[in-house]
Formats: sequence, C-alpha cells, structure tokens
Amino acid sequence: EFAVFDSIWREFLQKIDRIWNKTQAAMHDHPRWPQLESEINRLRNTDPLLLYLRQARNAEEHSVQSIAADWNANLRLSQVEGNRIHAQWDPWNRSLLPVKNRGITYQPPRDHLGKNIAGATEVGAAEPIIVAELALQFYKDTLNRVVDEVLTKR
Repeated sequence: EFAVFDSIWREFLQKIDRIWNKTQAAMHDHPRWPQLESEINRLRNTDPLLLYLRQARNAEEHSVQSIAADWNANLRLSQVEGNRIHAQWDPWNRSLLPVKNRGITYQPPRDHLGKNIAGATEVGAAEPIIVAELALQFYKDTLNRVVDEVLTKR
C-alpha cells in the first residue's frame, strides 16, 4: 500500500538526517573534527543525492507536499477469444518528486558522488529505495571515516 511506503520513506528521511546531527554533536569537541566536518558538509551541500535528501526531509517536516509518487498501473483489460481476458499495465514504479523548500525546487537526484545514477532510477524501479541504499552506504562510509580519522588516529 502506498501510504505505508510513503510513511517509511518519510521516516527514512528523518532518521538519515538525525544520524548526521548526532554525529556532529558527538564529535564537536574533537580537535580533528572540524576539517572532516567541513569536507562532509560541503558534500552534503553540493552532491545532488545528499542535497535532495536534506531538502526532501525539510519539505516533509515543514510542508504538506508530496515527496513520492504513487504508482498508477494504468490497468487495461480486453477480451480475447471467447471468455479469456488480456490484462496490461504500466511497469511498476515509485518515483521521487521534486521538492520545494524556501522557494527553491530540488529535482530528484540523477548523480551521486560524481556518478550518473539515472539508469538505476528508471521506470520499473523503486526510486526511493535506490536513493536510500546509496545514502545509507554514504553515511556508513562517512561514519567509518569519522572513527578512523577522528577517534582512532593518533
């Protein structure tokens, strides 16, 4: 059901942002933190996927706009040979929608970390799931960097 899918997507947006906020709060006193924090914040402000997620979370939090599209199967039935029925429908798809925050519209991402991801988000794919997986990998790698470069580096 779309309502469940939409609710989970909205929860993901909130939690992924919270991970970063908690990381910043935990690291703020470490002397090696400011340089890494600056680098990561620069990515969060310029990478299309990371920027879109932040703005989608802001739009979700501060507005009532839709941030993911429901699937319209466009079901078509036709009778063939006696009592037989032929069914056709459009490919399954869950698309992200552009989000507007503070008067600026942010398009769903087609690039991440310098790589084109448009092919992975074509019709027939659950775009929010693909974007979420890429974001989770980014933040997992980022947290590992924080541990390696801030907490364990001597």
